[in-house]
Amino acid sequence: MSIPPLPEGEPAPTLADPHQLLEGYLDYYRRTLLRKVAALPEEELRATRLPSGWTPLELIRHLQYVERRWLNWGFMAEQVPDPWGDRGTGDPKDRWQVPEGMSTRQVLDAYTAQCDSSRQVTSAAKLDQRASVGGRFATEAEAPTLAWILFHLLQEYARHVGQLDVWWNWPLAARGSRGERWGRWIRQRMGVGQGWWKTRGRRPGRVRPGTVRPGRVWPGRVWPGRGAVGASSGSFCWPR
Repeated sequence: MSIPPLPEGEPAPTLADPHQLLEGYLDYYRRTLLRKVAALPEEELRATRLPSGWTPLELIRHLQYVERRWLNWGFMAEQVPDPWGDRGTGDPKDRWQVPEGMSTRQVLDAYTAQCDSSRQVTSAAKLDQRASVGGRFATEAEAPTLAWILFHLLQEYARHVGQLDVWWNWPLAARGSRGERWGRWIRQRMGVGQGWWKTRGRRPGRVRPGTVRPGRVWPGRVWPGRGAVGASSGSFCWPR
């Protein structure tokens, strides 16, 4: 059976070196992220369509700091000023924010500069090398290998680029009264302290924890009782 056409920019299927595969897929997700946001006008980059409130520009800045925290501050133990600068108050539990007055070009330039810095870090080290101590990690027991960090970054990128797809297809973006009606339906079903993806079209109070079935996604719509956004895996994870 022949290999089906690969997505644009994905590493070649003949690539076998683990180091090159990890770096190659990280670059693939970086390019995919930039390609998706390049099609958006300025007002959309700073707009939110989700109840959690994040915007595409905030997502880009978050991923810039994710790489900085794990590779510069974490693996290299560099003394990074404000490692949680993507969070408004510097608190890791705070939501993502872009500083007041920071332009889109500045956000994108800072992100691409961080990607360049990350490549220099990963290309010069071996996968089994442990992170240095004195930065993010205080002891050798806490320090992960470069291989673990790269795998972690890959899952982080895969999740966030997927969330950007959710942002594109969110029902609040649908025009007309029908899109607004589905948006109200989802907000009503969310509740406090309960993930909306577990309601699955059931009545409040009838949700059993952990009972999530795979569903189906239609562009711009979420159909009650037929599946929730991001349901190919049967679940959806909010940004972290």
